[in-house]
Amino acid sequence: MLSTSSHIIKNTILDSNDISEIINNLMWKSFSEPDISLFEGQMGIALALVKYSQKIENETIVDFVDILLEKIITKLDTCTSISFASGLAGIGWGLEYLIQNEFIEEVNTDIFDYIDQNIMRIDPRRIWDLSIEDGFEGLLHYILIHIQGAHDQKTDKPFDSIYLSDISNICLRLNGKKISTTLKLLIYKYLAFVKNNTLINYKINLLDFSTAISDFHKSELTKYPLGLHEGLSGLLMHSIYE
Repeated sequence: MLSTSSHIIKNTILDSNDISEIINNLMWKSFSEPDISLFEGQMGIALALVKYSQKIENETIVDFVDILLEKIITKLDTCTSISFASGLAGIGWGLEYLIQNEFIEEVNTDIFDYIDQNIMRIDPRRIWDLSIEDGFEGLLHYILIHIQGAHDQKTDKPFDSIYLSDISNICLRLNGKKISTTLKLLIYKYLAFVKNNTLINYKINLLDFSTAISDFHKSELTKYPLGLHEGLSGLLMHSIYE
């Protein structure tokens, strides 16, 4: 799981020229990036770019992200994992985040149907990994933000009743066990939703899903990976909050 300590950028001071170079590098290389995932690939790049475009009010970046998202959507069928870090749960989470924060308009429901159907093919009762990257915590992040999206749009709850019941039973089984603080909070939110049919406000800081490059050297900028996890997108994300 990502830790708070990984959010520290060591010995790195970025000026406007550095940030411009990072953005140019991301935009130049992201189309040829084969990975479409949240942590390492195009979805994470899209989130970092659109978040920075909000800060500087740059429509050119917004237009670029729209094209990048279209490319991600056309490649969904190449994604065989349902995990949060590298699979469909993370991509679906990214789309919901962009919609709910009004960065993009509503996405075709067929896209979420495709993601949800593929996620439901995996029995959640057989997911023993509890991590955010590949396990139950990441899955619960997507389920909660997706339920919130349906509530905001006043549409039917996503996933079928059997799947949601299975998730509820897993939460009840884990509740009170020795698990991460973040997973405990997600479980509390989900069980409250089940009990009261009301979702307690689900808010996430994108820094929670990004790790900065720990020892950044400007002279080697073009050699770094592009993603949110110890890549240029993570570095850009952290520069927003400095």
